[in-house]
Amino acid sequence: MATQTSVEFRSQTSFCCPRDCHFLMSVLKRLAMAIWLGLCLFFAALPALAQVPPNAADKFRAASDALRAGNLDDAAAGFASVVQEAPAFAEGYFNLGLVREEQGRHDEAIASFEKALALKPRLHGANLFLGIAHYKLNQLDPALVALRKEAVAYPKDAGAWMWVGVVALAKDRPEEAAEALDKAAKISPMDVDILYHRGQAHLLVSKNSYSKMLEADPKSWRVRQVLAQANADAERHIDAIAEYEAAIKLAPKQPGLHEELGSEYRNAGKPKEAEAAFLQELEIDPYNVLARYKLGVLAEGTD
Repeated sequence: MATQTSVEFRSQTSFCCPRDCHFLMSVLKRLAMAIWLGLCLFFAALPALAQVPPNAADKFRAASDALRAGNLDDAAAGFASVVQEAPAFAEGYFNLGLVREEQGRHDEAIASFEKALALKPRLHGANLFLGIAHYKLNQLDPALVALRKEAVAYPKDAGAWMWVGVVALAKDRPEEAAEALDKAAKISPMDVDILYHRGQAHLLVSKNSYSKMLEADPKSWRVRQVLAQANADAERHIDAIAEYEAAIKLAPKQPGLHEELGSEYRNAGKPKEAEAAFLQELEIDPYNVLARYKLGVLAEGTD
């Protein structure tokens, strides 16, 4: 029987750690998002602009133009002046927070977003960027609180759900991350960032499940099957054969095992052994269409 330590098991079923550079958007992409959201807030803020002093409204428009052009220093100075003249103008604090975030001044960004939310608790995007700012400072608990508020308030915002998943992954909570990222993927199914993080979350869920399986019953035939599948995926066909044979010794009548063993024999260039495995599978499960098909393909190849 093939033997395998728990360390080897975890090695063969391990996946990439999600806490790497892929978690953060590129600088240009983040800036583009900030500019886009700033422009959205500019148009959304037009009714509120009527309630601020004309000079502050003009400065807000000029600062928004600077943000759109990527002139962060001018935009920051403009929005800072706006909130001095119109301290009850939530959108001014929000846009100032966006600029501070892009400047890497995360603490100041957090203060601006919190002020915006105090003035307008449902301001779209404020909790999202507040959560991202906390995340960049490795303040994961307040980040998750803010991001969940955004996702609950705006459940069709794929970006909010994605960032809930990103932070949950950083907190080593892959099940929670997978749930959030599944929601994001339903809203925006072709977003590559969402798909990347979602894949990482589900891989980690699988890894945790396999580790618990090993812990629960290290002598289970399922453990040998997982090891065999890992070897097969890595094209280590001889090792896969050994693991499938070990699984079959533990569960000789388990449907599917002989079929998988036959596939590995075929991949290893051993057609006679493959044929025997497929025939054995059909004795156990005469209705296994896949085993019958593979047997037919094997027969055609040996004619």
